[in-house]
Amino acid sequence: MLKYILLLIISLPAFAQNTRVPDFNNAKKILKKFDIFNQETLYCGCKISGNKVDKTSCGYQEPKSSPRAGRVEWEHVVPHSFMARSFKYDKKACGKKSKRNCLEDTYPELSFMVSDLYNLFAEDGYINALRSNKPIEELTSSEFSFGKCDIKMNKRGFTPRKEVKGQVARVFLYMQSTYPKVNIISNKNQKLYESWDKMYPVDNNECDRVKFIEKLQNNENKVVKTKCVAAKLW
Repeated sequence: MLKYILLLIISLPAFAQNTRVPDFNNAKKILKKFDIFNQETLYCGCKISGNKVDKTSCGYQEPKSSPRAGRVEWEHVVPHSFMARSFKYDKKACGKKSKRNCLEDTYPELSFMVSDLYNLFAEDGYINALRSNKPIEELTSSEFSFGKCDIKMNKRGFTPRKEVKGQVARVFLYMQSTYPKVNIISNKNQKLYESWDKMYPVDNNECDRVKFIEKLQNNENKVVKTKCVAAKLW
């Protein structure tokens, strides 16, 4: 009987969703702990030293001065507001709690979604604040200049540098497929992200990151993993 139970446990697949990292605070502790998450920022590719962004390493210049510029923060590629909009907010029941804290306390599934490591990346604090919850789209011009960092941003949306367009697209595709009850991607952007996914394929760094997270979080990112296996990078 014991042998049968052990075989059953070994044969169990990884969870479909994050069920191991319970909240954003725990996620940040994990991200800070391992070097694989602390090598460079996502959108500009700036090197990271401790809790500081080395802006000279990527030619990044912030459009305006900000106390958050040059500070490492953790960016949700799929913004919190995208994940939370499918959950009912009862302001009266929440009392003095912020909307964000109340929703995560009320709906544990949202808290697990918000702390999903596949969706979290190191980023400059100013870019994190400026991007906020803007949709990631293909913009032809930018209202801001970021020096040599090739990102575009206006009031309507945000475009990452081409080197990570595929990776960013696959984050959205992963989150949509993993948490299908939440309407994360619009029909227009579904086509865009599928296009970016094909135009900008996986590389060693993306595959190594996903492989590492799978062990930590115990759920597969099939969107990326299948492509890494096909490219013989897994």
